[in-house]
Amino acid sequence: QPGESARITGIAYAVRAGVLAPDRNASYDVTLSDPNGNSHSLGSARTDAFGVFSLPLSFGANQMLGYYGIAAKGPDGNEIDGGLRVAVFKAPNFKLDVTFDHPTALAGSTVTATSQGSYLFGAPLSGAAATVNVTRDVATLAPPGWDSFTFGRQWFWPDQEPEFDTDVLQTTGTFDSQGHLTTSIPVASDLPFPMVYSVDVGATDVSNLSVDTTQTFTALAADGIIGLASDLVGTAGKPLSVQVVVTSLDGTTIAGRGVHVELQTMKYASATQLVSGGETPQNGVEYTTVESADVTSG
Repeated sequence: QPGESARITGIAYAVRAGVLAPDRNASYDVTLSDPNGNSHSLGSARTDAFGVFSLPLSFGANQMLGYYGIAAKGPDGNEIDGGLRVAVFKAPNFKLDVTFDHPTALAGSTVTATSQGSYLFGAPLSGAAATVNVTRDVATLAPPGWDSFTFGRQWFWPDQEPEFDTDVLQTTGTFDSQGHLTTSIPVASDLPFPMVYSVDVGATDVSNLSVDTTQTFTALAADGIIGLASDLVGTAGKPLSVQVVVTSLDGTTIAGRGVHVELQTMKYASATQLVSGGETPQNGVEYTTVESADVTSG
């Protein structure tokens, strides 16, 4: 910032006899060019055994704001360059909050996000420009009280998580006289699995100061989620106990829901180790449904 000091470091290398090596013990003339293209000398600096030099740089209290260029030229014509920016940083004097009409959304529904901007002294952030960016990703479900259960779709190697569009919505707007901005966010009707929607809202006021905040909500295909719990290892010839539960996202159990349970086995027909030569592994995996049943949660 204006009135502050900095230190610039140059690292000089040069090609000599076909070899790129540090330009050791060489004197470099260093110049600084301001945002208007005017240049003045910063003096000379000598490189050390590693081709490195360093020198201080001070800025006046009324230093011009903008991007500055730094150039250094060695005795053999070797040139290096860099740059820096002189700017004034002001802390924003307003805050930004985002709330949703539904913390959990169902597939095919619409969530209303309300952004509230206000100055720290209490006045609303009226007339400020806003940007809204909504993305989505696979949700990790963990209803409280069910730590031993696994919820949501899992992909076990060699299964791959399916591809999907992460971008949902990009829009701009203006905060009203009360500092409010309302955005309607569509939730896809064909959700392949539970997803978390991230809503990023940025606000820029008349003084060009910006504040950004992000809030999330979870989107589900139905109002209940299924959890499974079992031992990690089973014994051949003996039954394996599997527990099934249907809950809401907050962990409340839901009775009377029909659940289809299916046991599958994966038989690895072949596997080839990946070696340094770049051989592609070949994996033959056969999926077989061993047993399936429909149960009703109690």
